[in-house]
Amino acid sequence: MRWLKPENEYLFAKLRRCYPACKIVVYLEDLVKTGKNSLDFTIAERYADLIVSYDRADAETYGFLYYPTFLSRPVLRPDAAIAASDICFCGAAKERYPVIMDCYRRLTELGYRCDFSVSRLSSDMPRYAGIRYIKRLIPYGEYLQHVLKTKCILELMQDDATGYTLRTWEAILFDKILLTNNKAILSAPFYNPQQFIYFGDVGELKSGFLREGCPCNDYADKLSPKLFLDFIATNLN
Repeated sequence: MRWLKPENEYLFAKLRRCYPACKIVVYLEDLVKTGKNSLDFTIAERYADLIVSYDRADAETYGFLYYPTFLSRPVLRPDAAIAASDICFCGAAKERYPVIMDCYRRLTELGYRCDFSVSRLSSDMPRYAGIRYIKRLIPYGEYLQHVLKTKCILELMQDDATGYTLRTWEAILFDKILLTNNKAILSAPFYNPQQFIYFGDVGELKSGFLREGCPCNDYADKLSPKLFLDFIATNLN
């Protein structure tokens, strides 16, 4: 998706010119509305044989194919320098920042140790003591070190987003509890009430919701990127 910048169109054109029989697939790992100010989606329309979105609603709206985010578990050694936490959140502020702050306030009031990192916060937005503010998202491998040291991952959906995010898959792959405002989780094929905790409003959260331990979820094998490659091959033939 990030290759769809206007200055990169020459690369797509060169591929088509030098390798006329090649197949080009563009995978959108974020919402169209998130990239509309910096990306040119018409590049994909002009050059791609397939356009695939991680979001079911975007796929239906724009006529893309839908395929949920995929992930495999890397082998990691815990970083002793990162403190243990009860709940971990890392993400860009976007339009959900008020909800991020509400969650942090509520969860700390309930006595939980929170490890929150927020990026892309505009200068006019308020800061909250205890939240780590960063200019850009930390490298994914570094973020996963925080996941290893937490009991629970907090997932906060973007407005209008549907489907499942990397946070969901991380919970499954790393045997973590997921606290989420994504109501679709309740009807997911991998749903387990012992692992997935849904909330519609931050005020609903009460002390004691964070259980000790997390059951192993056998859905992990279905998240393999190899299955995504099979999906591409099937739809190109």
